[in-house]
Amino acid sequence: DPQLATDQGTNVKSAVLHAEFEGSGVYDTMIGAQIGLGLAAAALIACLAIPPPWGLIVAAILAFLAFLAMLLGLLFGLGDEGDPADVDPSLGTLHTNDAGNGGLGADLLAVMGTWVYDTAHEGWNELHPIKLCQKVGTWTGDWPPDIDDVIKHWETAINDAIAPTTGAEQKNPEHHWGVHPGVDGCGSDDSQPPPIH
Repeated sequence: DPQLATDQGTNVKSAVLHAEFEGSGVYDTMIGAQIGLGLAAAALIACLAIPPPWGLIVAAILAFLAFLAMLLGLLFGLGDEGDPADVDPSLGTLHTNDAGNGGLGADLLAVMGTWVYDTAHEGWNELHPIKLCQKVGTWTGDWPPDIDDVIKHWETAINDAIAPTTGAEQKNPEHHWGVHPGVDGCGSDDSQPPPIH
């Protein structure tokens, strides 16, 4: 069965593709859990290595700190949601169809990501995480006349970006960052730093 959603502008229910812009929430939760695990291990060591009652007291304090680290990681994670504007602030707000505009005006997006089955909700397939997203138009009641050209252009650009030859080219030394000394300007050979006198 497809996943259904109701368009806020037209009140029409239709099948949708779930594409999730994941923020750093999962990473935040993982960091909290890693810190908590380290503190819990320290609590176990303290309990075994330090004679009573001090070992139990130190272990209890460390166990509380472990719980606190995991809780804070979870709380920060729940509030750290993703948005396409995180990568490109010039995108501004993405628009859905506007009820006051005849159900028009939604941004059309080209999206690429990993196709997964997400069991965390009701269970559905989705693109998660989103790896590439581009605004390609605005919904005016029909697809833009050049939509086929837009799709072909986008597919070509993506295929070029993820091609093995592109990855190999990016590994060449001339494409790496380096520290360029700002002493006496550049030498005659730009590939070598100027001599320091």
